[in-house]
Amino acid sequence: MRSIAVSGFLAVILVTPVAVAQTPKDLEGCWKMSSLVIEKAGEKTEPYGPNPIGQLLLSPDGHFSNIHMRPDLSPAANLQPTGGVVGTIIAYFGTYQVQGKEVVVKIEGSSRSDWRNTTAKRTAESVSADKLVWVDRPEPDMTVRVNYDRCAG
Repeated sequence: MRSIAVSGFLAVILVTPVAVAQTPKDLEGCWKMSSLVIEKAGEKTEPYGPNPIGQLLLSPDGHFSNIHMRPDLSPAANLQPTGGVVGTIIAYFGTYQVQGKEVVVKIEGSSRSDWRNTTAKRTAESVSADKLVWVDRPEPDMTVRVNYDRCAG
């Protein structure tokens, strides 16, 4: 009986996918954002609402683009591009390099001027064939967690 339990335990361990991006191939492709939650000092907020829209593209040659936005972007954003757009949409692009679970992004351009020409680290907290959890810790007491689903073919 004991050998059956041990065998079953080992089978579960051997077939459970490891959620670590070890090569760029694990992350390459198109990812559709399903949620973005900021946690700071124990409080959670969803700056792009409960149903945000966005897309993360990671190319095989090490380039990326990332867009997050509210689905209810105000029509006034077209008329007054500086009037709160950063609070309703953010876009940035550049190059990336995978180092285990860490993804180093070199941001060449961004809708946030303070991000331009900077390098940041993101964590691929979990990765599967169709799900990605991308985490940023911009401050010691702040975590930004973005959930993605792989884009449909």
